[in-house]
Amino acid sequence: MEEDAIKYGDQCVKLPKDLKEWAAYKELKKKIDSLKDVLPLVTELKKQSIKDRHWIKICEVTGKKLNYDNPD
Repeated sequence: MEEDAIKYGDQCVKLPKDLKEWAAYKELKKKIDSLKDVLPLVTELKKQSIKDRHWIKICEVTGKKLNYDNPD
């Protein structure tokens, strides 16, 4: 999935200059960039070395209830 995000980001950069002024382009570029930032974190969080205590701390820090018991 990271490769796809990088590919989409590269394709986005290669679009014609006129399109880069459109609000839709700017929003898409922002979402792709955000996805490229978040995906490595998600990959790390899927590792078996992340224990319940880590998830509990993440929930405390973010103020969100996460379903970390479900592997999917």
